[in-house]
Amino acid sequence: MKLENHFTEAEILQNFKAQAKYEQFAYWQIIYSVLKNPGRDCKEISEILGQPEWKVFRVVERYNREGRAFKGTIARGGRRDATSYLTIEEEYQLLSEVTKKALKGLVLTYNDIKGEVEQKLNKTVSDDYIWDLFKRHGWVKKAPIPNHPKKDPAKGEEFKKNLKRIWQPPH
Repeated sequence: MKLENHFTEAEILQNFKAQAKYEQFAYWQIIYSVLKNPGRDCKEISEILGQPEWKVFRVVERYNREGRAFKGTIARGGRRDATSYLTIEEEYQLLSEVTKKALKGLVLTYNDIKGEVEQKLNKTVSDDYIWDLFKRHGWVKKAPIPNHPKKDPAKGEEFKKNLKRIWQPPH
């Protein structure tokens, strides 16, 4: 692996030591290790640092490409504002309005909420969007536990009375 000379060794070491977050620390550690171990390939560096090969390759490639603009951060995943229908604040406001309706005694179902979202956007949305909306705001699906129509309560009580209790030592 070859590292371009964008920073001096002292600057790399300074950046390496100044990081507070683990991910950024690991990125500068990879750069410093490649600098101090010339001629070693990606696999050897990854074994020394305990990092996956793809990560070592990706960090060095990014460092070489960005030069002095490299800050030790590589964005991963996350919400794309360009593809989102509503901002987080708008979603929160919409769910607050729906919660107010539910507190008034109206039944709150998935279809009700999906209808509210589609009405606000004036377009249809996928089921995944609604479930992701719930997940982002910590909402969970709650439904009553169904009972079998042929369930006999007397047999259930009899089973509870005759159930053997077993002593288990603490773990």
